[in-house]
Amino acid sequence: MADAHIPDEQVIPAVVAAKLAAFYRADPQRWTQDWYAHDAKGFDCDATAPEAVCWCLRGAIQVLEPSLIGRDRAVLEEFDRALGVVDPNYESLRIVNWNDNRHRTVNEVIALCDRVAGIGYQFSWFRQQCVLRAA
Repeated sequence: MADAHIPDEQVIPAVVAAKLAAFYRADPQRWTQDWYAHDAKGFDCDATAPEAVCWCLRGAIQVLEPSLIGRDRAVLEEFDRALGVVDPNYESLRIVNWNDNRHRTVNEVIALCDRVAGIGYQFSWFRQQCVLRAA
């Protein structure tokens, strides 16, 4: 039986989103707003800085998937779609502005990550493929 193939631009966003949801679920204090990352004293720092202790959604992508730095468009577009925004004039600030809304909560961030992860077709397909390959 031939494996069904889902292109990387569909699989990668789902996998990254699932990692993000797990990352924030494991420790909700890891989430932050208003900058890519903050250190233990609350100062802004680079997302990949060793002193970073909490990350916004975009910064967490850089930490969890460093190979996507500068190449995260497919992931960000999938988040935009989950937010109901489909625009060929792509602007990566949408997810940043959504994350930084002062009324946003970590639970809403986790819920969005779950939605992008698919908790449905894409993620189920990916898990099934992992099980089939392990067998």
